[in-house]
Amino acid sequence: MLNACDQSALATAELYEKQAERARRFAEATLDAALADQLRQLARDFAEMAEDVQNGRMPLRHPELLFAKAPRSAAAPALGLAATPAISARARR
Repeated sequence: MLNACDQSALATAELYEKQAERARRFAEATLDAALADQLRQLARDFAEMAEDVQNGRMPLRHPELLFAKAPRSAAAPALGLAATPAISARARR
């Protein structure tokens, strides 16, 4: 029987494998050669991440947080990172 950490690693690896397969399907479906290349690279990256998790070479995050957006920092505007399109347009000037 697997412990909670092993189960989490398997679930995380499975999520990465599913993302890799999804990227492969999109690469096959697109007519844009450059986009297909980028999607194939993304698929390879996800597959490598899945392998790294399975082999214990990558720290785990809770599966529900894997593809969640990170919260914006209060310091983002001070660093020149736009929070809105209007600020973004001003920053490019």
